[in-house]
This record gives sequence, C-alpha cells and structure tokens, in this order.
Amino acid sequence: MFARNFDDRYVKVMQALIARTRTLFAAGAPLAARVSPSLRVDVELFTRGGQAVLDRIEHIGYNTLQHRPEISRMTQMHLLGRALLDRCFIWLLPSAPPDHPDRGANESGNGDAGGDVHDDSSLAGRHA
Repeated sequence: MFARNFDDRYVKVMQALIARTRTLFAAGAPLAARVSPSLRVDVELFTRGGQAVLDRIEHIGYNTLQHRPEISRMTQMHLLGRALLDRCFIWLLPSAPPDHPDRGANESGNGDAGGDVHDDSSLAGRHA
C-alpha cells in the first residue's frame, strides 16, 4: 500500500476499513438524538456525509489512489434535507431520552403536559 499500487491487497484493506468505519458510524448514529438541538444537524450531517463517502469509495471500486470519492451537489442537498427533516421529527425517535425536551407531550410518563423546555446550556452534560 505504501508503494501506492492499486491491487487486490489494496481492495481488501479498503473493504476492511470501510466495514469497520460503517460499524463506527452505526454505533455513533444515536448520538444525534442526544445532543443539544443546536448541534443535532451537524452530527447528523457528519454521519450521513461519512456514509455517503464510503458509498462512493465502493462505487469507484475502492480505487482511492486514482479517483477521489466525490459527493455530488444533489447528494449534498439530499443529506442536508434529511438532516433537517429528521430534526423536525426527532421526537418520534425512540432513541431520544424520555425526558429530552424534543420528545412529545407526556411521553416521559411523568404526567407533564409537554415536558420542560431547556436552553442549550442546561443540556450540557445532562445526557452524557
């Protein structure tokens, strides 16, 4: 790999690295539902964008030595749209903590009509 030769060994290394990276992205995906609303879109875009890059690397046959895995403007807009749409409907996700301010009314089971609304500073470290 240090000789910058694209061969079967390179493909196998890239396949293993991509599989490992997909596992890490999957493990980190629920984080978006747990961070403050001001960070949520950034975390979501990081995850979705990283997965899109991995898809492109596979699409170009793992040959990152001679081809750059580019994400088209249309794909970028799709990723942003999904992240923003998910932000609007985060309260539907079961992975959000029951007492998270983005959860719907009375979902925490504590009898509150809509849960407390917190500013970003009050959430810092709360759901670490």
